[in-house]
Amino acid sequence: MRFLMALAAAASTVTMLSFAIAGDSGAVTQKPAEEATASAPKTVAGVLAALKTRPGIQFSVTEPDHWTIATASDFSAQWSFTPPGHYAHPAVVQRLLKKRPNGDMYIEMSVFCESAKAACDRLSEEFTELNRQMRDQMPHNNIEPPVQ
Repeated sequence: MRFLMALAAAASTVTMLSFAIAGDSGAVTQKPAEEATASAPKTVAGVLAALKTRPGIQFSVTEPDHWTIATASDFSAQWSFTPPGHYAHPAVVQRLLKKRPNGDMYIEMSVFCESAKAACDRLSEEFTELNRQMRDQMPHNNIEPPVQ
């Protein structure tokens, strides 16, 4: 399953947020992501460099807009990197397709954006909507939010 992209941030600092897309209600929840560990990349460029060293990650560049997309070989994870010149650059969105014990699927989205807050908020809203559209196209619409 292929994913597209999404993001969010704070004005002059790097911010990371997690989102979950709900199933039937279409609600979106937002919560601060867990604190980064000391070994976690501190920049969008660092995330890209780290992914390039991981086995099982495939890279592509979209046309004509030039987003760099990193996808896990089993399609359970995708990272979407904004191209230079994009209004929210530099930023990356990670989407994880997860499964609960009862079999329900959900999308967990984390965003890492080094741009201005307004640009990151705009992009986050756009791709939150893309997640909703993707959920609506799934069989049985069984993408649910993670248990909080």
